[in-house]
Amino acid sequence: MSTSEVAVLAEEASGESVYDPELELIWYTHEERLFVIDLRETHSAPILIASAIPEFSKLQIYRERSSVGTQDTCEGPTLTLRWSESPSVDAYDGDISETVIDGRPWLQQQMARSARAIGAKRELTGKRLRLPRKVTDCEFPEFCAATAEFGERDLQLVLVLDKGGGDCWNRGCLLRDPHTDRYASPPDRELWGPVEQAKPGACGLYYFNQKKSAFLVGSRLCLAGAACTALDGEALGWLNAGDTVGAVGDPGDDEEEE
Repeated sequence: MSTSEVAVLAEEASGESVYDPELELIWYTHEERLFVIDLRETHSAPILIASAIPEFSKLQIYRERSSVGTQDTCEGPTLTLRWSESPSVDAYDGDISETVIDGRPWLQQQMARSARAIGAKRELTGKRLRLPRKVTDCEFPEFCAATAEFGERDLQLVLVLDKGGGDCWNRGCLLRDPHTDRYASPPDRELWGPVEQAKPGACGLYYFNQKKSAFLVGSRLCLAGAACTALDGEALGWLNAGDTVGAVGDPGDDEEEE
């Protein structure tokens, strides 16, 4: 990506950030305040939505029958904005007695905001594979070996690890080439071989562009059939969003070899 394609939308953003590709909004926090950036308004300044919010580790935005939020599997204090004609803020394990909804007029004005069409959400619920028992480790065995379509080359993302670990839920996945029945560790896809030799990697979420020629995951940008490069921060998604593949989670720190 060239520097001409990069634009700083909010220099002060320092807390949680959440991207809603259907409504084209970016939510973020800074110094006990919640802001939103309207991507449909060119050069629009961030809009203050709420102030004096409590400390939290997860952000959720609920609007009618849809929601977006922090993408992780860990427990922690959660701040929830309930976007309605009478917007409100809830906090799990937090004090909102002094919280003020400054952006009430904007929220009410945007209640009829239209949602655009984006790519499909491909979850790990596809046809299960027959895998050796020693390569799978799921708290609920019936979930293991489930698949999801991955990109443009008929690859499959395969769930092989799914269990609790401390305050987080750990997930691990492999990539499978169904044409050769070889496996690799996502997202890097450097070595392909028998399933027993592949090391579980991140299950997602993988954000593809519309052409499925590249995807974002965590803090990496990966080209189809090529290596990944590190980004300066966490990837939220594409302006023109394609498919979203997998489930949030990685193998965690307890997958050390004995």
